[in-house]
Amino acid sequence: MRSIATLALPALMTTLALGAAACSRSAPEPTPTAPTAPTTPTAPTAGQALPSSLPSLPSSQPAHASEPAPALREAAAEVVLDVGASAAVIAPLPAQILRLHVRPGDTVLQGAVIATVLLPEAASAAAQAVTAGERLALAEARLTAVDALLAEGLARSSDRAELAARAAELRAQRAVALTTLRAAGLGDAAALMASGGRHALRAPVAGVITEVTAIAGDSRTPDDGPLVKILGGGGRRVVARWASSQPVAPRARLLLPDGTSRALTLAATAPDKHGLTAAWYDVDGAPLPATARGRVVVGGAP
Repeated sequence: MRSIATLALPALMTTLALGAAACSRSAPEPTPTAPTAPTTPTAPTAGQALPSSLPSLPSSQPAHASEPAPALREAAAEVVLDVGASAAVIAPLPAQILRLHVRPGDTVLQGAVIATVLLPEAASAAAQAVTAGERLALAEARLTAVDALLAEGLARSSDRAELAARAAELRAQRAVALTTLRAAGLGDAAALMASGGRHALRAPVAGVITEVTAIAGDSRTPDDGPLVKILGGGGRRVVARWASSQPVAPRARLLLPDGTSRALTLAATAPDKHGLTAAWYDVDGAPLPATARGRVVVGGAP
């Protein structure tokens, strides 16, 4: 046993010496390597998850901020009635109101009797026109007879001249009387004279009676204003007033109280007496009722 330990001890010492020498020897320095080029990211294949972050690429065009919507502007709208949409019944000559046939709120048709009046001046003009016409017919008949006698030498030229002057006078009287009647809208002189000047005033348009300013027994002249007002159809145009410093847009919208709206197209503009700009718009679609109210709106979100 002693001999085996004696033999193993030198071998163990030799091994330990060799290990210490290896540890004391310095490690070789690492050889530097060239830097690798950055890799370009590639699109993931089907089924491959996207990376958590992607490199930002430079934009070819600068980003533009969205333009703000034009400011909303609005103004009160007023319906411009179409021609013939409303009317006023006025005494054509000095008149006495005999009877009124309507009251506010009544609906009437065109030609309906509104009032019965007595027109003294019209009765006088009608009588003058009828009488002058009758006398003119007699004068012209006598003139024809005198012309025949004059051709045979049985009449004098002075007689014919007198008859011709009388006929011209009667013709002028009739013309003046008929002009008075026609200017008042009274064409049938014979009927007016036969009625003693009674005349029926009729509705010039169909619509609703909105105002009655006369009572039976009143004496009225044309300067006294309407006896009755009639509101008929509506209009296809509205007017709004804008500040003169702001441009008037060619297109707008009309907002109605029931929540509906109509497209508007600018028709014309003009300054008004208050320093504003009046703008008239044509309304798309059917006419608006005469009593319609609304707001003209320009700008805002489309």
